[in-house]
Amino acid sequence: MIVADSKVDTLTGLHLGPAFRQALDDALAKMETVTLALLDIDSFKGLNDTHGHEAGDALLSGLGARLLRLAEDSSGIAGRLGGDEFAVALPEMPLENAFLRLERFRAQLVNEAGVIPGLPDYRPTVSIGLANFPRDVQSAADLMSRADQALWAAKQSGRNTVSLPPSQDMVLKSCHYTRAQVGRLKALAEKQSAKESALLREALDDLLRKHDVK
Repeated sequence: MIVADSKVDTLTGLHLGPAFRQALDDALAKMETVTLALLDIDSFKGLNDTHGHEAGDALLSGLGARLLRLAEDSSGIAGRLGGDEFAVALPEMPLENAFLRLERFRAQLVNEAGVIPGLPDYRPTVSIGLANFPRDVQSAADLMSRADQALWAAKQSGRNTVSLPPSQDMVLKSCHYTRAQVGRLKALAEKQSAKESALLREALDDLLRKHDVK
């Protein structure tokens, strides 16, 4: 469990930016691998402009609570870096596992009604960027930068998605996948002129719909 002795954001219950960054530094010094997720709420300014800051604060609070549960389930830490910018550090979690976990989080959020009390039909979406230590970088500052590049890529690709740093495709090294499965997925991606990560996202969405997971 990553522990940070520091101030907490009163609205969301998450660690503030400086505390989160210190906890990330500590984690990288002690752990073999850490995956970092940076998140932005899509069209957050439009929500504030249309429905007021109370609605915006309600969304920030609700998202904060969900990110806190996500972090606690993974013995990690979640932070609010400022405004509608959030971060989650997932210790001892390979990049591919974190990708699937954050994709599930994204899909559940967009399919969940009532995230904002008083706006039952509002379905928030988030853009998420992922990077991994030591696969992508060797320091906390570089890890934040690489995750930010991935977040930018998510926004550029249309938002409401999970992305890796530019020019980095998902490498499926986890023991959860056989060599044959990885080979077949790569062949399908080439045939469809698509990224392997996009096909995984599509498959996960289909699975969640099949079992009516909201």
